[in-house]
Amino acid sequence: MIQENKTRRYTVNPKSMIDAAFENAYTDGQDGPVATKPDLAVTITGVLSMLIVTGMYLLTFFEKSKSEKLWLILMAVCAAITLFIIYKYFKNLKAYKNYNSTDNSKHAKKMEFFALFGDDLPEEMEAADFLKTVSPIATKPVVVQKPTFKASLFQLVNMLNTKNNPSDLLCKNMTVYGSVLTQARHRYYVKKENGTFVFYDQDFMNPAGELVCDEKDIVSYGRFSAYPSSINKSGGKVHQDSFVVEIDAGDGERIYFEINGRETEKVKKLFKGIKEAK
Repeated sequence: MIQENKTRRYTVNPKSMIDAAFENAYTDGQDGPVATKPDLAVTITGVLSMLIVTGMYLLTFFEKSKSEKLWLILMAVCAAITLFIIYKYFKNLKAYKNYNSTDNSKHAKKMEFFALFGDDLPEEMEAADFLKTVSPIATKPVVVQKPTFKASLFQLVNMLNTKNNPSDLLCKNMTVYGSVLTQARHRYYVKKENGTFVFYDQDFMNPAGELVCDEKDIVSYGRFSAYPSSINKSGGKVHQDSFVVEIDAGDGERIYFEINGRETEKVKKLFKGIKEAK
């Protein structure tokens, strides 16, 4: 049974796409140096080691010769190093706490990224319309200057372009039929989905819809040379090595699609199990 539907192949959820793009692009520290938590054990070990050396220099000063100031100088150097280790620990600890505060969290960055798109994003919109919103944002200074935002926008543009230009097999209708196939030689994508074959309009800006037919409705497929030339009612030229898909529309009516002859592997894989005309 053939069904004609409005297609939602080019409809997206902007908020979900923004979230997915950010998650794919986000890397800790991408927008600056990562503030790691200082190692307390290493700090304590370092301080104890320097205190021991400082004590040894002090004992040496009293036991060897109180007149030799060298031991006091060495002791002062070790004491200074000890203080520096302690100072460095607390400085790094403060930086770590600041980096991991609420204002610098991943969630805060994501919310800042979402804010670039405004507060009135609908739950659904056409990918082409959303792309018009996304493109100008990519040139904003806040995006250019922040690697995470820049990478997220790159991901988002790629996702939308893929949505509008999928990798499904392309074909052209040789037959005018119903409300979807209203213009001969128009481009459609074809894919197999949940046991049905779906032919949907390539025009993502203004799609006419999609034609859905059961597997049993596909009568045959094969090279155009295996079919009578009279099936081509489009008036356009069809190469002999092009593939043809024949669909039973009921009441003795047939629908024919043409697929580029170079797509042999994809065609045979897609229509595996369907009778091949020879």
